[in-house]
Amino acid sequence: MSNPKTIESLIAKDDSKKLSNPYDGSSSSKKLAAKEFHDKVVNRKIQLDNETVSNFKTLFETLNIQGYNLATVRN
Repeated sequence: MSNPKTIESLIAKDDSKKLSNPYDGSSSSKKLAAKEFHDKVVNRKIQLDNETVSNFKTLFETLNIQGYNLATVRN
C-alpha cells in the first residue's frame, strides 16, 4: 500500500485481525480499535506485520519525523 487514504488503512489486515475491538466503520469502534492498537504496540503485546511498519515508516518520513525508532515496536 503506497498511499493509504485513512489512518486505519496504515494497519495491515493481519494486524487488524489481532485486535479484540475491530474497526467496523463507526466512530466509537474506531476510537476503541485505535486505543487497543496503541496500547498493544506500547506494551509490546503485538508483533506488527512488515506492511504496517512500512506504512508508518513512510508516513513518518513524509512528515519529516526523524529520530523515531521503529525497532522499539518490533522487538
